[in-house]
Amino acid sequence: MTARWLPILLCTLVACGPTPAPSVPPTTAPAVVPATAATIAPASTPSADAPPRIVVLVRHGEKQSEARDAALSPAGVTRAACLADALAELGVTHVFTTEFARTRDTAAPLAARLGLTPEVVPAAEKDAWLERLNALPPGAIALVAGHSNTVPELVAALGAGEVAIAGDTYDKLFAVVLPEHGAPTLLRLHYCPAPKA
Repeated sequence: MTARWLPILLCTLVACGPTPAPSVPPTTAPAVVPATAATIAPASTPSADAPPRIVVLVRHGEKQSEARDAALSPAGVTRAACLADALAELGVTHVFTTEFARTRDTAAPLAARLGLTPEVVPAAEKDAWLERLNALPPGAIALVAGHSNTVPELVAALGAGEVAIAGDTYDKLFAVVLPEHGAPTLLRLHYCPAPKA
């Protein structure tokens, strides 16, 4: 797999389409809502000798409260199942979460479906996160379930630029392609948007 094929692959799996106008509410709420490609950074050319590593980062699903270790709300549980549906055929080889229940539960459906055991890395240990992700073997595809602050920090630390996640936003997905040589490629998507009230 090469960086230039990642957008096509993800769009095939999660049905990329035009971004709807923000004022137009969705008419249905299917299990997997079409994703929309927002920005694709210029692709670098990975070495022919080794396939790139791909890190897919999402914030945990919607939570029940503002408690430190809040569980997922029913909407968050639905989002976790939707994430599993969206990524089930991507070839994910590794799953990482923080120590908090909401990230573990966001990644759990995909991990269970693929027979993977998630690795828990404490949210505050930035060096440990980078160590784990940089140690991924060529061709690895990792899912990271993090938080509105840790996901942007990891994207930046991986050299893929600046991103942001608002406090009330849960549907952003970032795919960072790490070639053997050259700059990373960043793909920004929205997945499984919450239905409008």
